[in-house]
Amino acid sequence: MPRVDASETLPARPVPAPWTASRCNRTIRQLASFVNRLEKWHRAYLAAQEEADSDNGPPRVSDEEGAGEPQIDWLAANVAEKKQKSKRTYLQRSRRPGQPISVPKLSTTTRTTAKTPKKRSVPLIPDKCGSESFSAGKKNGAGSPRRNGGWSHKWTSCTVHLALEYERIILTATSTISTFLVATSDPKRTTERAEFEIEDIYERPERGARSLFDTCLHKLSKNMVEQQKQCDAGNDDFDGQFDTIGSQLQELEDYFGDPKVGWPFLRNVTRDCGIHMVANLIETGALPEAVALDLVLRFCSCPLLSDIVPAISRALVDLQLHSPNPDAGYHELPSYTGGSGPSSPLELVKERMSVEWTLLALRGRQDSVEVVSRFIRYAHLMQLTRIWICKTYDVYQLPWDYCSEILEAVYIAALAPSQTDPYPSIRGAKILPSVLEKRATEPARHHTMSEQVWNRLRMAFTLLLLLNHGQYVTKAAGGLIERISKKAQILHELDQDFALSEYQLYFVAHIFFCNVSQLLITGRHPPKDLLDSFESVLNTIESCASESWWPLVGDFVMVIITQNLDSEKFQEMVQQLLSLDWGNRETLELVLGMVCADAAMEYAGEHHDDTAMLKWATEVHKKFQEKMEKKATEPRTPAMRIAYCWDEAIEEWIAKPPGTLAAIEEKGADAAVVAKDPCNEDQNAAAGDYRKALRPVVNDKKPVWGNRPKRKSAPCDLEIHKGGDFEYKKRPRRHVSFGNVVQLQGHGSRIQEAFDQDSEDELSLLV
Repeated sequence: MPRVDASETLPARPVPAPWTASRCNRTIRQLASFVNRLEKWHRAYLAAQEEADSDNGPPRVSDEEGAGEPQIDWLAANVAEKKQKSKRTYLQRSRRPGQPISVPKLSTTTRTTAKTPKKRSVPLIPDKCGSESFSAGKKNGAGSPRRNGGWSHKWTSCTVHLALEYERIILTATSTISTFLVATSDPKRTTERAEFEIEDIYERPERGARSLFDTCLHKLSKNMVEQQKQCDAGNDDFDGQFDTIGSQLQELEDYFGDPKVGWPFLRNVTRDCGIHMVANLIETGALPEAVALDLVLRFCSCPLLSDIVPAISRALVDLQLHSPNPDAGYHELPSYTGGSGPSSPLELVKERMSVEWTLLALRGRQDSVEVVSRFIRYAHLMQLTRIWICKTYDVYQLPWDYCSEILEAVYIAALAPSQTDPYPSIRGAKILPSVLEKRATEPARHHTMSEQVWNRLRMAFTLLLLLNHGQYVTKAAGGLIERISKKAQILHELDQDFALSEYQLYFVAHIFFCNVSQLLITGRHPPKDLLDSFESVLNTIESCASESWWPLVGDFVMVIITQNLDSEKFQEMVQQLLSLDWGNRETLELVLGMVCADAAMEYAGEHHDDTAMLKWATEVHKKFQEKMEKKATEPRTPAMRIAYCWDEAIEEWIAKPPGTLAAIEEKGADAAVVAKDPCNEDQNAAAGDYRKALRPVVNDKKPVWGNRPKRKSAPCDLEIHKGGDFEYKKRPRRHVSFGNVVQLQGHGSRIQEAFDQDSEDELSLLV
């Protein structure tokens, strides 16, 4: 590995030679030394800050408060210490006490420095705009970081003595990292790039066995760096400590290669180890954000150094994602229209990090609904949908494959139920452990989906469906809708705690209907599990929401009408919806029948000149009305409530309780007590026979549609085994509130009342 040079040009590439363990150790030694120096300095900086905070503790008692009282000896200040002169450092010996201290400036010939105001002439990184830095970097690979004050170190009287060493370390950061990357670069890559192409930096990994092998090597190198960091946790540098990275590199050479020939993939492992070291410096805050952005702008234009840019960006995003500071950056997605775009490459890099921050926040945050409501706008969804469907891309927009990931993450995160996590609200505060335990038991205060967010997502999802069936017909869009629908179906089926809010259920129903529509348009039949979930959602909305599912009908009608379909396609779609095999899905059949009738009339109203269309729409509406009238005239049977299935050993005891048996023994009669059963009046039962224990008892005279008895108290989540298959019936929701989780505490009384009513018939058997 060549020595680090202070010049701004890249070092020469090394002569091709076998990659052995000894060569890898020599190559990574210089970077490891730089990392250890910076980490050691950062530990000293944090220790000085903590010492300053501890010195600025509770204020001393003033002399005026205890003027009339004699001072106690152990409270009085040491008189000898007062008479002693203040201690001076080496730099203060030739100066007066009141004269300010100035740190000697480091002479640099290859880089200009700017002084921080009011910080005792401490040299820091110059302040230049990102466009100038990028233009300079394209010519000679140099540039200056943009100082935005996000994570730069602030000097105080307790930490100013560390500024000189910090400047010396930072001046060698770029040259050390670039020298390491050039030494471990792929010999097949070129050294120059004609244009700035940031999309090439974020290349997608290839699938297959080679991708799995590269992933294993990447994970191995990360574990090597973590193990080395744990070994050096209680010690300084590598003085007499175990070299974890060197030993594992030697093991890889012994297993896969030869001491003379080496192993070519040791270069990849060594390079990944160095990249992980730099990323760890950024995550811990030892390397400031300004320096990290400078490295991104320097290295993104050179193919030998560009593979470190995604790692630096990810480290910056993680640093901002887990930051307790509410003003952290990278929160806004780019939403440009027309030809507008970022004015500098620095803004373009920050926009790419904003996209990465959004993906991580949507997938990893406890309250993802809050992220959607705060940071995702309708303009963002429209722009992402247009880029992905139309596959329009320029340098100021996102690649189209990223758009599908963001769209899927947004729609799924909006349906995520709340999770109890009291720690985000107390990370930035100093709270006692007792208070922490108390807050951990409290219910989570999460954000529910509002009506505005629901309208925003519903319109954007409808736009995705319309563009898919317009002139940009692609299988990828249909696959995206099916993936979102499948994940929404899983979230609904797993929602046993009733955590989905009212508008989340509305959005789930909208997703299901759009999926059914696009399946019918493409000539496929909707699966039965999708229809079952759709039926369950409609039943839940009807029984639990403040309003029924009737407002959804208008949205479904608009979805059908606004499709880019001609009259024949529209009639075919409506006929397919009406001819689906509904089975026992009565609510879904009713809703979709109403949707088809209203959509036919609306479509005919728009095409009032077409008499054939008007006649067809009238027939569809007439058939739906006849079907509704037939449902209304069907015979109604009372609901049958079945008691528990008792064991045979206690069936007789239930039929003849101990009180009844004692009364019979006193009278000396063997006849049983006659039990009146209103359900068996027409069965001509004998007056002396007692009621069977498992005979159904009717106590609910609520009319039920259909001509067959319906068991209301039978469990709806039965396990049905048919030929080895397993079916699961979701329990219908009852007595669910759509407020915050705090309101769920009152459900116990209502559920207990329902259980008490269900057990009245059972208790009547024991009397």
